[in-house]
Amino acid sequence: MEIILTGRKVSAAEAMHIGVCEKVVVPCEARTAAEMMARDIARLPQEAVTPTYSTIVTRSSSASSIRSRSRSVPPMPASPLET
Repeated sequence: MEIILTGRKVSAAEAMHIGVCEKVVVPCEARTAAEMMARDIARLPQEAVTPTYSTIVTRSSSASSIRSRSRSVPPMPASPLET
């Protein structure tokens, strides 16, 4: 909670250690890693992925609603690789 309330920046190693992220890659491999993850997600049943995505976005939007109460849930991209 301290990181959220203070906005303190954390290193990749600390984020990994405290469970904020699940994977750390070197910057030059970030796009490849993201595309591989997107492909893995795309292979999953969308009936399971869509509600999970909506829950994450809604909770994230709720947390930021202190600044703006007019946010709505953005639609899930048709494809995880959609840009």
